[in-house]
Amino acid sequence: LDHCLQRMILYDWIIFTSANGVRAVLDRLAALGRDVRDLRGPRVCAIGPKTAAALEALRVKVSLVPPEYRAEAIFEGLKKEKLKGKNILIPRARVARDVLPGELRKAGAAVDVVEVYRTVLPAENRSGVLGLLRERAFSAITFTSSSTVSNFVEMLGREEAGRLTAGIPVASIGPITAEKARSLGIETAVMPAEYTIPALVEALAEYFKRGRGRTGEKEEKGS
Repeated sequence: LDHCLQRMILYDWIIFTSANGVRAVLDRLAALGRDVRDLRGPRVCAIGPKTAAALEALRVKVSLVPPEYRAEAIFEGLKKEKLKGKNILIPRARVARDVLPGELRKAGAAVDVVEVYRTVLPAENRSGVLGLLRERAFSAITFTSSSTVSNFVEMLGREEAGRLTAGIPVASIGPITAEKARSLGIETAVMPAEYTIPALVEALAEYFKRGRGRTGEKEEKGS
């Protein structure tokens, strides 16, 4: 990462796929005695509004936010330009899909992918989560990324995770997360049209609202 940040002027684009990535890069720039002005050389892409807001709060101009907040949509937005020979930096989590860098390279871009943070499994929470799931203490389970699904299943074990989530509505932030959950035996009941946490909360609230409405209608008809 340090090597990339010290040659930031050579990049045509820097693509941020999360607000965590923005914070990690800014922290590292500060450690190197640099600052946010280094981000004003290349054009900047943010995967969604939260990431864009983190950049704009630093007065960094965001040139591209795709209409759909996923890697495929970023590529669709960038491929409208001539990508051959472009230098692109993608600072991201250690565990991430390779769709975007792969497609950019196929289009002729030189892509540097650097790990700037990790999503890790907390060691102390397994027994507490197990107990709450067994007691059916949750009204819903939310997954905000594929890595949260992977960590959840790793923490509980695949068989136990599938058994204990059965009958509890699962809300996934988007299709990639929902597909990851499905591949591990967990079906998604709620997914927002916009892949953001506020939209996920709204979709979950609407899900429960509709459920209560149906219950009320049945009770009224039976009275």
